[in-house]
Amino acid sequence: RPPRQGRQLKMAATRQRVLSGFRRLLRARKDLFRNDEQALVASQQELRLHFQHNRHETDPAKIQDMLRGIDEAEDMLRNHFVQGQLTEQGTYAAKIPTGHDGQELHSLTTDDLEKMAKEAECDVTIHKHSPNQ
Repeated sequence: RPPRQGRQLKMAATRQRVLSGFRRLLRARKDLFRNDEQALVASQQELRLHFQHNRHETDPAKIQDMLRGIDEAEDMLRNHFVQGQLTEQGTYAAKIPTGHDGQELHSLTTDDLEKMAKEAECDVTIHKHSPNQ
C-alpha cells in the first residue's frame, strides 16, 4: 500500500479514538452531573470548546498527549469527583459510588468530608449507592 494510504488509515484510526474519547467524556460528565442541568450544559459546552480548539492538530506527539489527557479526564470524572446537593435542611448530600468491583471507593474518607464540611460551614450526609442508581 502506498505511504499516503497508510497515513490516511492512521489518521482515520486516530480520528476514531478522539471521537470515542469525546463520547466517553460526555457520558462520564452525564453520570457525574445527573440531576444538575446547569452543570450538564456547561460541561458539554466546555468539552466541545476544547475539542474544537484542537480539531486541526496534526502533530502525532501532541495528539497522543491529548488522547492520554482524555483517558485521565474520564478517570477523574468517574472516580475522583463527587457532586453534592443542597437539601431542604440546608445540608449537602452526596452519593459516593462503588468501584467497578463493587467495593466502596476510598478516595474520600469521613475525615475528608468532615474537614470539607467545616471549611464550607455545612453538614455532610453520606448515602451509599450502586452505579445503577
